[in-house]
Formats: sequence, structure tokens, C-alpha cells
Amino acid sequence: MNTTYVKRLALWCFVAIGLSGVVKVSYLQITGAESCPNIVGLPICYIVTIGYGLMFLALLLSIPVKHISTPVFLSGWAITFLIALSGTALEIINGHACPIGFGWLPLCYVSLALCILIFGLFKWTQKSAQVT
Repeated sequence: MNTTYVKRLALWCFVAIGLSGVVKVSYLQITGAESCPNIVGLPICYIVTIGYGLMFLALLLSIPVKHISTPVFLSGWAITFLIALSGTALEIINGHACPIGFGWLPLCYVSLALCILIFGLFKWTQKSAQVT
């Protein structure tokens, strides 16, 4: 099996995990079961959904319009990463800044870990694509 294919598949999987998780939190926000912090009156989980959505869209666009997919991916990643990093810092300093997942884990920690992993895979797949 081609290692570039495996790397791209892993990238797709981690972006899909992030997107599905934040869509669930956004749905819980809409129904009132979850409470996300707000930025200018907009729940942060909605903004993170846009970030993961842009990454997913960029992966869909990567085959037909490669020159557009990288800036779209990096825009979505930057939005998500900055919010996850800020949320993690606030969670460490103040506590209770992020929604909780798995009964005990602040989801901003999960999102930050996913963002770091996703960025590493993205750069690795780009490097592999340039070599071949």
C-alpha cells in the first residue's frame, strides 16, 4: 500500500473525527443541552465547526483544484487551532472554559491535540506529494 495514501487517509479520518465531534457539540448547543462560551454573541463551537468544515472542504477540493485547497485548509486549521489554544489556556488558568467530553475531559484539549496531529499529517502529506 502506498504510504502517501495511508497518510491522506489518516488526515481524512482525523479531520472527520474533529468535524463530527464539534457538530455534536454544536447540536447540543442548539438544543440547550450544552453551553459553549460566546465570542461577540456567537457560540465558539459554531466557529470551530466552520474551521473543521473548511478543512473538510479543502480535502474534498484537493483533487480538482489543488491551488485553492491549501489556503482553505490552512484557514480552517488556523481558526480551529487558535480557538483550541485559547480555550486550553483559559481552561488551565480559570477552569470550566470548555465543554466537557467523556465525562471529565475538556474538549478544547481534544481539539488542540487533533489540530496538532492534523497539521503534522497535512505537512507530511504535502512533503510526500512534492517528493513523488
